[in-house]
Amino acid sequence: MFPPRFLFLCLVFLLPLIAFQAAAAPVSDGPEPVRALPGSTGLLPGAVAPTDSPGSRNQPGNQTAEATLFTENFESGEFPPDGWDTVNFDVDGYTLATNWELDRWLNSGSDDAAYCTGATTIYAPTWDVLYMTDSVDCTNTDDVTVVFDYAVDLYGLIGGDAVYVFCWSSRTEAWVLVDAITNVSQTTVTDHTVELPASAKADDAEIWLEFVLDSYYDWANITIDDVEIRGTRNPDLLPYQPSTWDAPVVASTSTGTHTQNTVLVGQTVYIDVAVQNDSEESVDVSTDILYDLLDDTTLIAGGVTHGIDANSFISWEDIPYVFRTTGAHTVKIVADSGGDVTEFDEDNNTYELVVNVQANPDLPDLTVESTWWGPPNPTTLDSVSLGFNARNWGNLPAASCQYSVLVDGVQRATGTLPSISGGGGLHSQQNVSLGMLEAGPREIQIVVDPLDEVIETQEGNNTLVQTIQVASPPDLRVESAWYGPPSPDQTSEVRIGFNTRNDGPGDAGEALFVIREGANVLAIGGLPPIPAPGIETAQNVSVGRLAPGAHTLSVEVDPWNNIVEANESNNTFNLPITVEHRLSAGSEWMLY
Repeated sequence: MFPPRFLFLCLVFLLPLIAFQAAAAPVSDGPEPVRALPGSTGLLPGAVAPTDSPGSRNQPGNQTAEATLFTENFESGEFPPDGWDTVNFDVDGYTLATNWELDRWLNSGSDDAAYCTGATTIYAPTWDVLYMTDSVDCTNTDDVTVVFDYAVDLYGLIGGDAVYVFCWSSRTEAWVLVDAITNVSQTTVTDHTVELPASAKADDAEIWLEFVLDSYYDWANITIDDVEIRGTRNPDLLPYQPSTWDAPVVASTSTGTHTQNTVLVGQTVYIDVAVQNDSEESVDVSTDILYDLLDDTTLIAGGVTHGIDANSFISWEDIPYVFRTTGAHTVKIVADSGGDVTEFDEDNNTYELVVNVQANPDLPDLTVESTWWGPPNPTTLDSVSLGFNARNWGNLPAASCQYSVLVDGVQRATGTLPSISGGGGLHSQQNVSLGMLEAGPREIQIVVDPLDEVIETQEGNNTLVQTIQVASPPDLRVESAWYGPPSPDQTSEVRIGFNTRNDGPGDAGEALFVIREGANVLAIGGLPPIPAPGIETAQNVSVGRLAPGAHTLSVEVDPWNNIVEANESNNTFNLPITVEHRLSAGSEWMLY
């Protein structure tokens, strides 16, 4: 007799070979299950029509349900039953006469069961297989388990006896050992549950099972009965296309139809949407389910229903909506938008329909044609006022609407435009105050109808953008002044010179100057632009002849404040002059 250790080592090397032979057994792929939904549409009982807002919701409930995916009780009178087969393998040259059959051995009840006995020759290894030829569909299923009743009488004196349960998955495409019953004697019927491990990849797949009696003794016996495959199934909410619809979301121009039409801006369209519960089992969803219908990010409508039965759908039809802009719009239906339902697949709740909205000639079309502002060359000390022309190039009059003026993207002014007639009607808006602006180039945006109150042929031409250059102010200062001749008399033509400095920070344009004595204006002239910092010298400005005596002349730059300056108080310089009295030639003075 072989020593036990030798037999154990033989078993270690032999078992993988036998498992490979079992894996090589022919397995039918099985047809892909066909899922069908009801052919009629409409609101299901308990559903409500769409509203303008999503509404309230309940706390999420438990929507999962354990489903029995497959059962076999061996009561058909045929063995192997339909969808099953048996096979035994010739191991090490032994002729195997045993196999699975229909019997009631070790079954405490009176039901038929699948029964297999061990080798007819002591120490002759057997590998008897009862396997499924038809698959079990476990799609849309989590936590797959195998439940069966068994009774066994196994011995482990030499090599050991065992009953193995293998699983073949359409995802693994190989037999995976999921359970082993070894070296026990359990002659009463026992209910046994096998949770298929992750390695079997049975969730969301098609699976086949096989039961194997691996025996070295004819005393090894096994009875299998009431085989069930179970799983946990969740709802699966996703958009649905009824058979008469063009898509799960349809935007048509007539009620009662489900055909996508050409859509014009400003035209009322009627949107149809449908959502299904793609679940094979009767799973009722106890919580409220929310649905959002969106135009890009704008909510068109929200719906709520109190559950959807298995393999059924709900639809909303003829939801009115007006597209206000031309171009591509993404109309999107989102099932379970509140995330209140635990689903098998959380990534298929959305369907998007691209609607290319075309221009409509029978609408207003507002534009901003031109703009102006004052002062023309403002500085940071100026309060800027703006005006603009708004024109309606559409065929229909434009109703009264708002306008907005933004400086560097920030709104600085808003107001209301009157109704503007169609066919090129014009309105000039005056005196829109922007206040004082910061130095530098300032981007001015004038927008008519910023709130889209007027439905137009096109919405992309409502804005005019201009740049206003705002300067930092100069600071003009008369730094010094002088006169000539040095000792004038009443016969001398007095001429004045002076220096004007610009202390900045901004450049100064052309400026006037005036020379006065009191209220009397003696001279007026002009200075060229003075950059900052910079200085300009004026020479030989004639103030004529002055009477003998003391005089004070004032030299003032920008006397009428045509230039906005950082400091307006330093534009004047006072120049004292003494004029001598001179006798004319030949004059004689007599003293009496």
